[in-house]
Amino acid sequence: MAERHFPETARWFDSPIWEILKGAKPDRWVLQRQLQVLVPSVVEVLITTEGAIPGQADLVQLTPEHFHRLVVLGSFDALAATVILARLSEETTSHELRDMALDCYTRLQPILADAPETGVHYPELFTYVDKVCQYWVMISPGKRLNVHLFWHSQEWAKHRVSYFGPRLGRLSRAHGWGNAWEEWVEVS
Repeated sequence: MAERHFPETARWFDSPIWEILKGAKPDRWVLQRQLQVLVPSVVEVLITTEGAIPGQADLVQLTPEHFHRLVVLGSFDALAATVILARLSEETTSHELRDMALDCYTRLQPILADAPETGVHYPELFTYVDKVCQYWVMISPGKRLNVHLFWHSQEWAKHRVSYFGPRLGRLSRAHGWGNAWEEWVEVS
């Protein structure tokens, strides 16, 4: 029904990003299939049919250039791909992939914050993504510490915090996150 009134909205509702943001931990093969359902411009960056088995879709050997191309696209599906790849980094325990995916996420944030399609809801969206896409600090071989960096600590976001603070405070309080947004909630 939404698609009939607002063309292109069904792909938002059906996006694989929501499953990951809800905490699902699909295996690497499911993650690769999730990448293949994104918009063609994103699929062209990440999927090849010229891999080990000609004609079969396969993830490209990812480099910083691929992530740069996602940033240039600057779309919701580019963000979805980045979140999927961050999850893939966890599934495959790839520090290099994790670093490239989180760098891409950081670079996409100011673009998506100003994009008409995501600008209204980016504070909530980024707050959920931050929960899933945490940085790794290796404290010893085989042991890591997850570090949660908040989008609102980025330089581009600092002048926006007072505007979105009350909304995020209510969201934080509702989920019991205890991440200091509660101080922005108006006292009733």
